Amino acid sequence: MKLKPLKRKQVIRKLKKLGYEFDRSASKHYEIWWHPTTRKRLPVPNYNEFGIPLLQEICGELKIRPSDFMEV
Repeated sequence: MKLKPLKRKQVIRKLKKLGYEFDRSASKHYEIWWHPTTRKRLPVPNYNEFGIPLLQEICGELKIRPSDFMEV
């Protein structure tokens, strides 16, 4: 499945399914999410909609293929 723009709630739902939890707000512009097992942190911007380039960057940080991210 190809990447397509997603709403913030959809991205957060996918991160939770991947095991990420909200850690803290870093500023009014983004939040820090982390995975308790791997202890990896992921900055997530506070955008209403995530475009394809940003989703590709998030997939790169997560080290998963974009098609896998869309199927979560």
